Amino acid sequence: PELVALREEEEAIAREKIAELHTNYMALAASSQNEVLPISEHAFMFYERVGYVGCDFFFGDQYVAELVAALREPGVFALQMRNHAYLMTGSTIQQTYMRSYMFEKACDVQLKVMASGAPPHLPPPAELEFHRDSYEGYPGCPAYAGDLEWPGLRRQLERRSPGWDRDEGAIYVDWSGSGLTR
Repeated sequence: PELVALREEEEAIAREKIAELHTNYMALAASSQNEVLPISEHAFMFYERVGYVGCDFFFGDQYVAELVAALREPGVFALQMRNHAYLMTGSTIQQTYMRSYMFEKACDVQLKVMASGAPPHLPPPAELEFHRDSYEGYPGCPAYAGDLEWPGLRRQLERRSPGWDRDEGAIYVDWSGSGLTR
């Protein structure tokens, strides 16, 4: 039974889409000792959904095993690697992208609040759970998975980088709005 459960867990992780991202605001947030706070609309979906690990820049076997274990934690779909990057998971590319976009925006808002010197306002847990659940879906409210935005994002990508889907190499998204770079 344990072997079957482990295999099912491995298959579930294999079905997830995983992105490692190095974005400006997230990098700043990862370099502070703060966790991502649920203080904005963008951040509510991450309430109790972010894991944190240190970073081993050599990515040895033991560290990779630590990353996999952290992503297996119930409810975790974002994993912040301190002073480095983050891993974002989703059941589709669209969901992974939308979560990544929202995470970057959440970090942006948090850093601006921190820079203002004003203390952040944390809504009560019941309100945070309600907002988070609205992203994850409940009866009568489908999960927010980026499906509606995806066609427009692809059109934008095609305008900014014609033929991107035929080129070799990675596409890098500049979240500041100045475009895509290679």
